[in-house]
Amino acid sequence: MFQPRSRLVPGLVITLALFGAVVAGLMISGSGAAVAASPEGAASTQDPDGRALYLKHCASCHGERGFGDGDAAYLLYPRPRDFSKYHFRLVSTSNGVPSDEDLFQVVTRGMLGSGMPPHQHLSEAERKSVVKEVRRLMTEEGMKRLLEEAQRDGDEMDEATARDVAFKTPGPRVDLPSAVASTPELIAEGRVSYVRNCSLCHDLDGTGRSRSDMKDSLDHPLFARDFTAGIMKGGTEAVDIWRRIRCGMPGTPMPAAPIGDRETWALVHYVRSMIRPGAQERLAQRPLRLDAQRVSAALTTDPAADVWKTVPARWLSMTPLWWKEPRVEGVLLQAAHDGRSLALRLVWEDASRDADQSGAERFSDAAAVQWSRQENPPFFAMGEKGQVVDIWYWRAVYQEDQGGWQDVARAHPRVVNDIDASLRKPPFGSHDKHSNNEMSAYDPLFLTAWGANNPVADPKRPTPVETLHAGGFGTLSPRLPPFSKTDGRARHERGFWELVIIRSLDDGGAGLSLSAGAEVSCAFAVWNGTAGNRNGEKNVTIWHRLSIGR
Repeated sequence: MFQPRSRLVPGLVITLALFGAVVAGLMISGSGAAVAASPEGAASTQDPDGRALYLKHCASCHGERGFGDGDAAYLLYPRPRDFSKYHFRLVSTSNGVPSDEDLFQVVTRGMLGSGMPPHQHLSEAERKSVVKEVRRLMTEEGMKRLLEEAQRDGDEMDEATARDVAFKTPGPRVDLPSAVASTPELIAEGRVSYVRNCSLCHDLDGTGRSRSDMKDSLDHPLFARDFTAGIMKGGTEAVDIWRRIRCGMPGTPMPAAPIGDRETWALVHYVRSMIRPGAQERLAQRPLRLDAQRVSAALTTDPAADVWKTVPARWLSMTPLWWKEPRVEGVLLQAAHDGRSLALRLVWEDASRDADQSGAERFSDAAAVQWSRQENPPFFAMGEKGQVVDIWYWRAVYQEDQGGWQDVARAHPRVVNDIDASLRKPPFGSHDKHSNNEMSAYDPLFLTAWGANNPVADPKRPTPVETLHAGGFGTLSPRLPPFSKTDGRARHERGFWELVIIRSLDDGGAGLSLSAGAEVSCAFAVWNGTAGNRNGEKNVTIWHRLSIGR
């Protein structure tokens, strides 16, 4: 068995590195073509500004200096990459230092199975300029950091020494030998190699979940890759897996395997035999151009309405920001308008119906749509300063409240509750009745959130869908009546949620303006209460463009 990089923690890793909050995308009828990248070199001979592109698309997670400490970093598991540490996972070089082509491929394709999204919407020249900026952060900022830390700790270090440490040169590319075709015999040989060399971390069945003591180079916990899920950060093609085996994954316990070419190909073909067919393609995120078609029937919040039988559905893949099972792989989406209202119908798999938050460890199922009128929208984590996004947020517990406020007293009706002391008409002298009062019977002065007019605590909430807006982290705020015109309704049947969210095309003078013929950027998020999803722990998509048909 070849030895992992750490005596304590062998194995491949699952790593997340980007995203930050409610996001998602849309499409329905139409071609479903990918959103075109900006034309390379159009109207200007100047090179793209890599620093500006980095600050817009990368800094929120990786930090302005590339130290993995951006504003969204705390929302992600594992943390975004710290460029100054040189622990880049997907490399093709003999010394583990990524080449520009390695970095370019990650920027372009993202890292499926992590929070790192693809950036195919940027032109090739723009992506190359981002790679150049990342290389500068690795070297120049890395050198400055070494000098700053040495001064802070009272250690002696001159600039020449810091430069030698920080300015690393990519080693020779590890070239692939001639491929060996897969055969039953070669797969059998691969099984022998796998059991001897890989199963200690990845398990005999390839799920990689039996080890709980594994950590990366920054002491963050991780699991080995689950091959059966079919999600491989560097790709599932034979050449991709060959490089992971022979180059290892720097910063993780996964070593470069010192085995011969035939054994490597045997191991490649065996690992590929465990991968669920089509999983990589099913979960790959690509920016799409989407259409909401016009229908003649009046749209309502009924998810079982006949009109949806004629509206095409599209699959939108998702990735979790905080990796935990059970995750939501994606949603089926339909979109339509009737000239007066725009309606979205979302269907996603969820084995349990979580609509009860009467306990501290109970979390509601939920879904959200985020909108921006900008063609080049802000970073998809809650917008940016000066670039406000609108959000429609449905929660199962809000819908449950429509039939009666779901609180501790309702969850435990046979328990005498001291909250009864805050009733408008307390039953003084009579304590033989259990707490089964409606929320309206209580004095809001004693229920501080309701008393302070917090719309989340309003027992007479008119709709299970909140209308929100945000201009960066920590700025999420509700749009109050009369501008909260969004409504919705969902049903949970046989392991699937079916949700319709609807809003008038007229914005009433505030918020998101929608009209026939308009184009908007949009994205989705889904929370699974059983998985403990809440707040920034969610499953998300990237931005897409939605056209509202005339």
